[in-house]
Amino acid sequence: MFCPWPFAVCGLVFRKDGITEDIWQKAGCSRSSCISSSAFLRYELRNGSLFDERIKIIISLVEITDLTHSFGDNILFRNADFVLNKGEHAGVVGQNGAGKSTFIKICTGQAVPDSGKVSWAKGITAGYLDQYAHIDAGLTLEGFLKSAFLDLYRLEKQRNELYSRAADGDMDSMRRAARYQERLEASGFYSIDTYISQVAAGPGLTGIGMERPVGQMSGVQRAKVILAKLLLEKPDILLLDEPTNYLDAEHIEWLKRYLNEYEN
Repeated sequence: MFCPWPFAVCGLVFRKDGITEDIWQKAGCSRSSCISSSAFLRYELRNGSLFDERIKIIISLVEITDLTHSFGDNILFRNADFVLNKGEHAGVVGQNGAGKSTFIKICTGQAVPDSGKVSWAKGITAGYLDQYAHIDAGLTLEGFLKSAFLDLYRLEKQRNELYSRAADGDMDSMRRAARYQERLEASGFYSIDTYISQVAAGPGLTGIGMERPVGQMSGVQRAKVILAKLLLEKPDILLLDEPTNYLDAEHIEWLKRYLNEYEN
């Protein structure tokens, strides 16, 4: 059996053009299972044989198959396939009206394609840059950015309540509080303020003042604030639709460096 599929689809890395039945059997999978699974198998081949038989699992975060979509007579996609694996970066490039924003909206479920399937790996979080999202006008810049860590602040509150019970001799509450404390430390909770300052400085937000209400910001400033919060949330996948629209050259360079170092 030889693999007729493009490398990006079947997830196998070759040093030659095909892979034999023997290698498939060592992998413990069939051609069909390799293509449909969200965990792809990657091999290192040397001189046509397995160089390292240890299997490295490549997690497919999102798979799009047989995507077809159109606006009236304008066909944007026809039987298109796409796979994004963990650690990969992908850019969607095209002329205005080619369907770039529509593609992202289909990925996030905001638009339903004419046909095709979008499959996300279980437990994956995706963050979408919506530059026109509603923000409570009364929130300050600092308050809005801190809302990226609401789950951690709730955990801190629960820990404090458990410590209060523990002070009355409740040892079970003490043990639970200790576990919550470990989770806060492991998540970098005590570095949140530093992290917020670093990300806010990137697109030039610190100059407008961390206590400034969102309602007093310009449209450009609001767009930067929304971008900063999304970066602070650190989802498994970032979906950015024209994120440089309101950034100058210096801030674009910062964003490029940030995304290149993005660990997910």
